[in-house]
Parts: sequence; C-alpha cells; structure tokens
Amino acid sequence: MMTLFRKVGLASSIVGVTYLALALLVGPYLTARNMSQAGQAAGLFATVVLPIGAATWWVFRDLQPSFTRREAKVVAIVFALFSPVSLLIAVALAQFPGGYADLLLGPPFGMLGAFVGVIVLTAFVSFLPSAFALWLSRISGQSR
Repeated sequence: MMTLFRKVGLASSIVGVTYLALALLVGPYLTARNMSQAGQAAGLFATVVLPIGAATWWVFRDLQPSFTRREAKVVAIVFALFSPVSLLIAVALAQFPGGYADLLLGPPFGMLGAFVGVIVLTAFVSFLPSAFALWLSRISGQSR
C-alpha cells in the first residue's frame, strides 16, 4: 500500500503542478477578447485533459513492476476518473493550510501553503478510491 500511496501521490503532484503551469501560461490567452469560443473550448479541454492523461499514463506504467497489469490498469482508470474530483475538493479546502501558513510564517507563505495543501489533499483524496479499486480488483481476481 505504501508503494501505491507514493505513486498516486507523485501522480497527484504531476497533475497539480501541470494544472498550475497551464493555468498560468494558457489562462491569459483563453480570456483574451479576440479568442473565438471554439479556441477557448479547445484550450480549456486541453488544460483539463492533458495533465490527467499524462499522470494516468505515468501511474499505469509505474505501477506495472509492482502490481499485475490488470491491477495497474484498474488503479490508473480510477485515478483518471477521481483526479478532477479530488482536485476540486483540494482547491476548496486549500484555504485552510494556506491560512495557517500565512498566520504562522507570514503573508508570503500563504500562497505556498495553499499550493502545498492542494498537492497533499489531492494525493490523499486520490489514494482512497485507488486503494479501494486495487482491493476490489484483488478480490475479484481471487474468486475466479
């Protein structure tokens, strides 16, 4: 389970950092007045799908040495499905670690605390369904 937590946590970090980078890089272009709606939709779709796709592929490839191919596929699919949900929950709750970092370390660390909070919360929230799916996969594999 520790291997699964490490791999899912690292994949959650990949998703979080990539989302932040794409939001900072692509965001101003998507909100430009001269951008068409089709261009905005394509940019938003790419911003949402690319980080999850890359992290899902990475999780699948990285879990194969430790787990069977079937188990790695199940965990990767569950990670892909629950990644946006966990990111949404983590962004909503990131104000708490950000506020505590701001209170304890000063205003410059508030944003850093919120970002680290998003990564940590995303890792925990993504790990739970992944571990449950791995458990279900192992149980259903034993019954055959």
